[in-house]
Amino acid sequence: MRQLLVDSLPAADGTLTLRGSQYRYVRRVLRKGAGDSLECRFVDGSLSFCTVLEVDDSRKSITLSVSEGGIPQAEPGYSQSASSLALDNFPRLVLLQWILKGQKMDLVIRQATEAGVMDIIPVVGDRSIPERESSSRSERWLRIVREARQQSGSAVPTTIHPATMSSAIVNVSNQLLSGESPTRLVFTEAPLALKSLHQYLDSGPATVVLAIGPEGGMSPAELTALGTAGFNCVHFKTNILRAETCALYAVAATLSALTERDTWQLKEYIC
Repeated sequence: MRQLLVDSLPAADGTLTLRGSQYRYVRRVLRKGAGDSLECRFVDGSLSFCTVLEVDDSRKSITLSVSEGGIPQAEPGYSQSASSLALDNFPRLVLLQWILKGQKMDLVIRQATEAGVMDIIPVVGDRSIPERESSSRSERWLRIVREARQQSGSAVPTTIHPATMSSAIVNVSNQLLSGESPTRLVFTEAPLALKSLHQYLDSGPATVVLAIGPEGGMSPAELTALGTAGFNCVHFKTNILRAETCALYAVAATLSALTERDTWQLKEYIC
């Protein structure tokens, strides 16, 4: 179900006035008017049904009221850490995506957000197509993340980080995950894997880092650096996948394996 991401908490009386892009989303996308209800996810991760009290199209503002139950509290399962808001019992996925050309990168960001990836780090690699860093690109990616969360109803607060050179990506990801012991995987078109994806995920890691290369794949130097940093190769025995297809395939397969781990481990035990 679609949700509205609200960047603040309601007032003590349970009301909240929206303007700008949030007003436009409620009026033009959700097509809500006075008396209608909608789901709102607040900045602390709480989720609540709200009712539209008043719409002022001349001032482009809309006033909401939190439904019965009072001011929302953080949704069960949420925990606030120093770095991010995370869902307990849901794997944290970090996507290291070598930057793709134009709309392909936009597509990966949108789909990764919809799937529930926690962190997306765009990587400028040896074979990346040179593209000047710009505020408009960063703003577009942030907008894509927001739209994807609202469209999909994702409870995961996806964060897109600044683009990073491939030579620095290991240090950057280690800083992001300081204190954690993630499983690190790099997906390759070459059959370099020593184990299957399920074997790598058999221990049920709470955090998994996925590295996906650009069109043409990663350079040998980049693969060597990732291997030295503890990344294990994964190869899907399927057709050759485009880079943007591989990203979605890898995220979906990893999430499926982790969230259904009890089921497939039980079948292995019975057999």
